[in-house]
Amino acid sequence: MPEYDLDRLNRIPEATTPRVVEPPSEVEQPDDDQERDPNGFDAHTPGAKLDAGKPQMGLVLEGFPRALLAVGIVATFGAEKYTPNGWMSVPDGVKRYTDAMIRHQLAEACEGIIDPSTDLRHDAQVAWNALARLELRLRDEDNER
Repeated sequence: MPEYDLDRLNRIPEATTPRVVEPPSEVEQPDDDQERDPNGFDAHTPGAKLDAGKPQMGLVLEGFPRALLAVGIVATFGAEKYTPNGWMSVPDGVKRYTDAMIRHQLAEACEGIIDPSTDLRHDAQVAWNALARLELRLRDEDNER
């Protein structure tokens, strides 16, 4: 799994990097570490946008609108039950959210799609817990640097 520079979000895996069109000959090619236009335009050329190699975040929002809404409903339920963003301070959060994620996966297999204790989807709660543990792990990695 590739790692992203969370400060700049300027890299995606090479396999999915858009092909760069050859720029006009008078434009000098930037180093690989510099931001660049996917069409090779100079940054000061009208229509240039220095987003080559950056994650295409619209793919997440446009590709998963219903799933993200379901996860947002779970997040709202949790914020009302506890506190907004209180999950970030839970001791041993990665382990506890991993356990909760697995419990919801098992409960869905045994009880069906809807969690009878919350009337929310188990799979949305699985996704929320997966995001919480991923976020905590990424934050821990950032703090180790």
